[in-house]
Amino acid sequence: MSSKDRKLAVLHQLSQETGPIGLQELLAKLGEGYPERTLRRWLSQLVNEGLVEKLGSTRGARYRVADRGCRQTDSPSRYPRSKRAEIALQVRCSFDEIRARYRQPRRALLRNIILNKRVGAALNEYIHSQSLDLAAKEDRTAFLEDLQEDLREIDGNYIAAFGITAEELKAWMVAQDETRSQP
Repeated sequence: MSSKDRKLAVLHQLSQETGPIGLQELLAKLGEGYPERTLRRWLSQLVNEGLVEKLGSTRGARYRVADRGCRQTDSPSRYPRSKRAEIALQVRCSFDEIRARYRQPRRALLRNIILNKRVGAALNEYIHSQSLDLAAKEDRTAFLEDLQEDLREIDGNYIAAFGITAEELKAWMVAQDETRSQP
């Protein structure tokens, strides 16, 4: 199983838990093939990406899937993967694989939208043309939904992930407001 598949399996396991779970308990449920140091690194990355919440800061820290970025799904994965990971992900899972898979391209697209102050019809045309290049056909609808959600919810608290400043965000929001107020 590839590293990416194993990381998805970690997220899947966390999504199946009814509450936060400790590192040792998670290791036991995942079985062999998950070194503790690797799992700690992955959990740290997932926390930084906003997919997982960490409760506590010591060795007794517990983890759970973050509410943001999750969408209920009963559909199997659209990507080829090992049999074990495929079986795990076919089970009802609240983890939004598409949101996670396209996180970096979506952030780059959002950064470009904000820096170039794309608004109105030009924004919609740009999003459509870029989605054709960035997302697989079967993922495009979910990709566009995630992008629209990000555009609606973006504020000064989350701009570091996009590589923009508060002033750049404010300038884009002003341009967007001006476009909305025009008849």
